[in-house]
Amino acid sequence: MKNFFSIAIALLLLLSAQSAFSSYTEVIADGDWDQNDTWSNGVPGCFDTIVIPAGLQVDITATVDLEGCANDSVLLIVYGHLEFQNGKKLKLNCDSDVLIYTGGFVGVGSGGGSSTYIEMCGNEYWSADSGNLTGPSILCDGGCVVLPIELVYFTATLNSNENVDLQWKTASEVNNDYFTVERSIDGVNWLAILDKGAVGNSSVPIVYDDIDREPLFGEVYYRLKQTDFDLSYTYSPAVRVNNFDITKIELYPNPVEAGNSVLINFPDGYNDDITIDLRSADGKVVLSQEFEIKESHQAILNLPKDVSAGVYTVSCAYFTKKVIIK
Repeated sequence: MKNFFSIAIALLLLLSAQSAFSSYTEVIADGDWDQNDTWSNGVPGCFDTIVIPAGLQVDITATVDLEGCANDSVLLIVYGHLEFQNGKKLKLNCDSDVLIYTGGFVGVGSGGGSSTYIEMCGNEYWSADSGNLTGPSILCDGGCVVLPIELVYFTATLNSNENVDLQWKTASEVNNDYFTVERSIDGVNWLAILDKGAVGNSSVPIVYDDIDREPLFGEVYYRLKQTDFDLSYTYSPAVRVNNFDITKIELYPNPVEAGNSVLINFPDGYNDDITIDLRSADGKVVLSQEFEIKESHQAILNLPKDVSAGVYTVSCAYFTKKVIIK
């Protein structure tokens, strides 16, 4: 079995000849490796980069075999936990690498032995009988170069002014050109919203911050992209912000007469496909309509002519509002 290297001071990034990764997926919920709901882009196939964020755990309950991937390498980055059932294996193709950050863990939930292992290019790099791996550690089959940044954290927080505070900290930087903050409403499709210059080279901790002054309404994702001087880049795990201030959602007119329409105004920046229900006081669905909320930020709920007078609720996944029908 090849030796693995433990790095106590400076983390290394594992890069193949192609350092700007074209496909990326990460764990979004605790679960099994082979379950789609565990991942942002479904069960990992031949992705260039696979990330397990801090605080999340993925379990390998059946042998994972990616040795036949046509791309040059797979980079597995572990901030959280990767746990194997006894006797299960992870097989990666040639020039692949596994990077375990501080706080990261690779091991078995119970048991051990040489039948549980990580293999790359047909060679065994780690087995359970050698003990659990904790970060910082690497298993390196591809080319190992110095990490452009050692990212300590990246956070996004909704503040009292209803903007989103963005902050990140690096422990070290090498040839780091700039950062880009990207935003997404689904965790899959991303849009760059701001750039931030970097110091370039540093061996001391540095804290960066910025503000998203035009945040979107609803559940929103942010991630940090780091670009090197040679234009290679890496991504942080995504973080999520919930912006569900229902006081911003307005119904007009209220009260309203049966057979007329209720106009529902959403905040600027809200974009989603939703189903809105009209329910009577006993919870019965009187009306259900689907809407695509885009540029107008409005939905028009057309009330039935024969609906009885009374107090009703207008609701969707994000809000519940009362409306009086005369």
